[in-house]
Amino acid sequence: MGKFKKAINKFVNLFFYYLGFYYILRFINRKKIRVLMYHGVDARQTDFILDNPSLVISTKNFEEQIKYLSKSYNIISIHDLAAHIKKKTPFLPNSVVITFDDGLKNNFINAFPILQKYKVKTTVFLTTGYIDTLKISWSNKFYYFINKIGLGEFIEEFEKEFSTYSNSIEKIGQKNITENINFIFKYKVDDNTREKFLQGLYNKFGIKINKEEIKDLYLSWKEIKKMADAGISFGSHTSTHPVLSVLDYEKAEKEIVDSKKNIEVKLNKKINLFAYPYGNEGSFDLNIKKILINYNFLCAVSTIEGLNSLNSDLYELKRISMVDEPLYYFKLRIEGFEGLIEKIQHRVYRYFRRIRY
Repeated sequence: MGKFKKAINKFVNLFFYYLGFYYILRFINRKKIRVLMYHGVDARQTDFILDNPSLVISTKNFEEQIKYLSKSYNIISIHDLAAHIKKKTPFLPNSVVITFDDGLKNNFINAFPILQKYKVKTTVFLTTGYIDTLKISWSNKFYYFINKIGLGEFIEEFEKEFSTYSNSIEKIGQKNITENINFIFKYKVDDNTREKFLQGLYNKFGIKINKEEIKDLYLSWKEIKKMADAGISFGSHTSTHPVLSVLDYEKAEKEIVDSKKNIEVKLNKKINLFAYPYGNEGSFDLNIKKILINYNFLCAVSTIEGLNSLNSDLYELKRISMVDEPLYYFKLRIEGFEGLIEKIQHRVYRYFRRIRY
């Protein structure tokens, strides 16, 4: 995003914030519930992910957000949310649920002390296949290569191997190219082909990942147990973070059940919470929901943006993705105002572009 567009974005956000729209929306949404989705909390980025503000939030901004929520909202557990929906009993006004996906180590190092400080409930969804194993996901390998070698080199090798998709890569241009490659890898390329390609790249360019770097990526079972003892709840995020909807029924079932049982054995607690990997509308379907119901999962969260009500589907709960932005922006975002703001930003940006050029 260019400097001019960033300036327009900031202006529009501040305009609506100081105009008082935040308070109006907060009143309108008081009977709904917000489920917030975090990933990493760290002052620095890691080579295993791209510079994506929706994946890593600075420790400073995270504490400001938690401090604000603890004073201004009713923070409840996801179990409480499910109980209200099942019984159709109204939520306390301005309720919020806090969740984390993937189980990154910085959740323990940076987020956990802040959550304890403000006595905040939260749920962490674990991708169990990477805990204490020195294994990483294909997406981690993909991002690591780009950060270490470069996107251009990756595209060149990708087009040689997957010429079928070259046209779609060329059409979208550089801006969204990593997102498009991600989509192709998730939905179009099978696991073995993708893994063989990535390993070939690592061999060709002589890339070796330091084991210490991998140790610093995901939570250990020791850390998870310490968090659980302090009141943090945990849920399943599958074993290896696949797109469940593209797997056959047996493989999808195994991903879900193995993860659930693994956590139950390690923590000696019943696990009945689930977060869909990727979580968008195309990443799960009715068959996946049936698996969750068959294995007595209480509810499941998606990454579909929005707020929840007493009529929400317990196996398709909406969430709001948290980003590394100032507190005024956070206040607007948790009220589900993002969609409207984006429309206004787009119109204002186009207007100023016409004036400028």
